[in-house]
Amino acid sequence: SSPTPASTQNASALPANNPIGSASKALENPAGERQLIGGELNNHFTDLGTVHGISSGGSSIRLRSKPNGDLFAQGPVGSTIGTYRMKDSENQVCITVTSMYWKMMQDCFRIYDLGQGSFVMRALSDGYFIKYTRS
Repeated sequence: SSPTPASTQNASALPANNPIGSASKALENPAGERQLIGGELNNHFTDLGTVHGISSGGSSIRLRSKPNGDLFAQGPVGSTIGTYRMKDSENQVCITVTSMYWKMMQDCFRIYDLGQGSFVMRALSDGYFIKYTRS
């Protein structure tokens, strides 16, 4: 029989030390972060392009969003495609992905400006985050 594609395996098959992140390594929301809201949030994420960042697990992540709602992410466990939608009334970006190895990204996020072109996306359901810099 042929092997089961990774995208259809159950989540229990994931290694306990999945390198693209875990909530256990989350940081507290430090002072000085400014949340992006309304049109600023929408413009920022829909025009994100490709950014490079670091996940809460310490792994390098490449993230690309397109204005049509498409999303692509790449890191040490491979890549995934997905979609995002803006929840304007709650100032959130909600992401859906296809790969179980990226399940921590299947969440709604708030985005904070850290200053000097740096930002952090913080998941609402746990402590997962991605810090990135826009060029």
